[in-house]
Amino acid sequence: TVNVPHDTVVNNAGHSVVLYSYLFGVGAAEMMQTVPYLVGYPVDYYAVFDYNGIEAILKRMGNVKMTLSTMVRVLNTAEFADEIQDYLDRGEEVPDAYYEVFEPGTVTLNKDNLYKFWNYEPGGNAGDFTVKDEVCAAVFRSLTSCSSLGADGNGFLELMAYAAEAT
Repeated sequence: TVNVPHDTVVNNAGHSVVLYSYLFGVGAAEMMQTVPYLVGYPVDYYAVFDYNGIEAILKRMGNVKMTLSTMVRVLNTAEFADEIQDYLDRGEEVPDAYYEVFEPGTVTLNKDNLYKFWNYEPGGNAGDFTVKDEVCAAVFRSLTSCSSLGADGNGFLELMAYAAEAT
C-alpha cells in the first residue's frame, strides 16, 4: 500500500501540475494510468478519499497519532465564536487568546479536530497541502498498521468501502 501526497508533481500535456489539480477532473481510467506510473508498479485496488472519507475512517478507528512539521494556529470557534465574529465584523485583528495553537511534533488527530487540520492554510496559502498531507499520511499509516485490520483483509476492505461511500 502507498499514500501519494497531494503536491506530487505530474506531467500533463507537457506542463507540470500538482497531482491534486490533475486528478480533480479525471475519471478512474485516466487516474489508473497515472498512479501506477507514480508508484512504480501496477495497482490492483485504489481508494481516493476526501474530507468525508477521512472523517469516516477516524469515526471507526478513533484517535490517530500525527506528526506536525509546522505550527498550526486556528481560530477557536468552538469556545469563542461570538467574540471572534465581533472582531471580524469590526474589521479588527483577532487577538491571540482566541486562537488554538498546535506546536510541531506529535498531536492526536480525531474526528473532532480533523476539520482544523484539514482546512489549515499556512499564511492564507490554499495551495499549501503540507498539513493535509500529514493528516492523510497519519490516517493511512494507522490503517495499514492496525493489527486487527491487518489480520482481517475483509475488515480492511469493508472500512475502505465505508470511507469511499462517505466521499
